[in-house]
Amino acid sequence: MTAWILFDYVDEDGRNVFKDWTLRLQAKELAKLNQKLDMLIKNPELPPGLLVGPLKGYPQLRILKIKGDVQLRPFLCKGSADKDHEFTLLFGALEKDWKYIPPNAWDLAEANRVNLERNPQERRRPHERISKKPKTRIC
Repeated sequence: MTAWILFDYVDEDGRNVFKDWTLRLQAKELAKLNQKLDMLIKNPELPPGLLVGPLKGYPQLRILKIKGDVQLRPFLCKGSADKDHEFTLLFGALEKDWKYIPPNAWDLAEANRVNLERNPQERRRPHERISKKPKTRIC
């Protein structure tokens, strides 16, 4: 049974922002991300340490902390429609040497959240799981 339903934020151009970020990850990072997202989907009571938040100055934002050679920092929020059963993945960032990449990741995630609240039907779609990187063809 699914505990939480995941959605991806979609920008004004119809691009799935979280999917675009996910496609840039290496296979090892992608596997760790999917493992954490699976934990989120399957656990009605969120396991301790899975999410960090609310964030100081950004009370609606949460971060899924994923450790590794590269620290993954996907930003998400509850809802927008059902805050008891839904999360929307807003923005993907990295952390290196205690600094976020991009440096304004928190602000970008918050801007996406605000846009989501204003246009919930247009600014999200069901989460698109990326399980492996697409192969590129060389002609």
